[in-house]
Amino acid sequence: GINEYCQTLIRLPSKISDDPYVTNFFEITPEDINPTLKKDKDVKKFSDSANEISDPILLEQFVAIADYKKQKTAECSLTSGQIVEVIDKNENGWWFVHMDDLNEGWVPATYLEPVYGRNDAVSPIIFGPGEEEMFITTSIYKAKNDDEISFERGVLIEVFQKGLDGWWKGRYKDDAG
Repeated sequence: GINEYCQTLIRLPSKISDDPYVTNFFEITPEDINPTLKKDKDVKKFSDSANEISDPILLEQFVAIADYKKQKTAECSLTSGQIVEVIDKNENGWWFVHMDDLNEGWVPATYLEPVYGRNDAVSPIIFGPGEEEMFITTSIYKAKNDDEISFERGVLIEVFQKGLDGWWKGRYKDDAG
């Protein structure tokens, strides 16, 4: 376990084992020798009072705009017109949704629209000048529409807008999209 790990770490080449991060980890502190117990004031006490229970969290409701058949166990299938509650929005374009007591899972955000008109929660994150983020592409992409850009694998893209539906806007060479 931990003893074997520490022994292996110490036996590594000196440029690693003598590094201050490693030696500081093994340095004994007064707290190691004489640990102090937490005082009552440091321990959070739970109350039986119903007045201290928070209100329920209201989840945003979205409607499926097309059918989607799940392809992995962590996903959920959607039926056009189905109402779901969104629990988590990942910027990769997949959202974790609650459907009913038995169904929760990931669905593609592009299949969902807000139930009540435009929602700020699906508005993109826009970076101001000088705040853009740089990303290295992990695959080739060939533009299919006029507002998209093509790029090769392993190139640097400057991203200036991230959509929670998985589509980002960025610059590569002289193209933006």
